[in-house]
Amino acid sequence: MRAFLLILSVLFAGSAHADDKTAIVGTWKLVSVVYEDVVSKERTPVLGEHPKGIQIATPEGRWLALVTAEGRQIPKTDAERARALTDVPLYAGFGISTPEHARAAGELVDGVVVGSRAVEAAEAGADELARFVESLRTALDAAASVA
Repeated sequence: MRAFLLILSVLFAGSAHADDKTAIVGTWKLVSVVYEDVVSKERTPVLGEHPKGIQIATPEGRWLALVTAEGRQIPKTDAERARALTDVPLYAGFGISTPEHARAAGELVDGVVVGSRAVEAAEAGADELARFVESLRTALDAAASVA
């Protein structure tokens, strides 16, 4: 049934009059974004009850939507801007070889990956590797207490 409704929408959109094309061109304030289940008729406000945004229709037939979910804060820091682009964990790994590097990165990401420096510490022996890992852990714990 969902596919049927989508096909009908496409057919009707394709049969619009030429004058209708220019009548729809413009910019509109977004009032709501609602998902309606075709079978149950249940309606869900996808971006909250009062999302912010605009929708634009160009004369060339392009549609653009600039939308912000209800209650979303504007990112102010690099870390907040990075987080706004994804909901998966963020890791840093290139060039992290000291506790200071780990702490600085740890303030921005969910985890750090240490490669070459950890191998060097391991080659110096298990005690050196343990000291190195402990220094990273202390630095990361300090970064977490800041966040």
